[in-house]
Amino acid sequence: MEPGQVVVVSSIQQAMTAVGQILVRPGTPLVMEAPGCSMIAPLYQRYGAEVLPVPAEADGLMTDRLPACRGGVAIVTPARHFPLGGTMPAPRRRALLDWADASDAHVFEVDFDSDFQYEGSPQPSLQAMDRTGRFIYAGSFAMTIGPGLRIGYLILPQDLVQPALEAVSLLEHAWPIQGMGAPWLDQAVLTDFIDSGGYDKHLRTLRRAYMERRDAVVAGLARHFGAPDLLGMGCGTHLAWRVPRHLPDAAECEARARAVGIAVHTLKFRTISGAETLPGWERHLLLGFAALKPAVIATMLDRFAASLR
Repeated sequence: MEPGQVVVVSSIQQAMTAVGQILVRPGTPLVMEAPGCSMIAPLYQRYGAEVLPVPAEADGLMTDRLPACRGGVAIVTPARHFPLGGTMPAPRRRALLDWADASDAHVFEVDFDSDFQYEGSPQPSLQAMDRTGRFIYAGSFAMTIGPGLRIGYLILPQDLVQPALEAVSLLEHAWPIQGMGAPWLDQAVLTDFIDSGGYDKHLRTLRRAYMERRDAVVAGLARHFGAPDLLGMGCGTHLAWRVPRHLPDAAECEARARAVGIAVHTLKFRTISGAETLPGWERHLLLGFAALKPAVIATMLDRFAASLR
C-alpha cells in the first residue's frame, strides 16, 4: 500500500456512500452477507444495485455459495463478521480473491471493530492480499477513540483514488484536499497521537479492559447456564450466544431481560438483515460488554438468570 491510496472520510457510512457512487449502477450485482449489516443494501439499492444475499455463518461469508455474476461488488466483514463475530479463515479469503478475479468484481472490505484482538494474530486484510486492484478497505476510529471523532479512511486501488476523492467532495461539504472527509485539525491531532505512541498505548489499555469484560460475560453465563456456546470470542465488543435448548428462544430471553432492565438483542435487531438465512437464528442472542465493568456484568447476568427461572 502507498500513502496515495488512502482517502480520509468522516465515517464508515461516508466511505460506503462514496464507494456506491463510483461502483454501483442500475443492475450492478451486489453480494451481501446474510445475516449482515442492514444499512448497506438500502443504500446501494438507491443506486440501482441488484442485491444478491449469500449465507454467512460462524466463519463469515460462505464463499462456496458465491453467485455466478459479472462486474459486481461484494461487501464483506472478514476481520470480524457482523453480527456473528467470526474471522474469515484463509481458505475462504483465497476463494473470495479467486471469485473476484474470475467475476471481474470488486470486493469492499468493511472493518467495524477488529482492533480489539484478544486471541491469536490478526489475519492480513483482503486489501493487503489484492493481486489485481479489485479490493477496497474501509475503517474508522469510532470504536477505538469514540464516535465523536469523525475520522475514517478508505484504502483503494490506484485507479479508484481519484473517483473516490471526487465522490467524497460531493458529501458533507468536504474540503478540497486529500484528507477531505474530516476537519484538518482533528486529523492533525490524531496524527500526533499516533506518532507519539499514545494511540497504541490507548489500544492496549482498551484491549485489557474489554478482555476482562468479555471474560466476565463468559464466566457469568457458565455460572448460571453451563459452558456457553459463544461466537466472536477472538475480538470485538460483543458476543453471539447460542442459547441452550433448555432455555426459551432468543426473542423470549430478550423480552425477559428487558423486563429487568437489561439490553440484549436477537438477530432481528434493527441493524441486522437476513437473519433467517442462518440455521437456528432464533436461538442466537447478542451480548455487548464494552460499556460495562466486570462487577456490573456479573450483577446483570445474575438478574438475567433469575428472570429465566
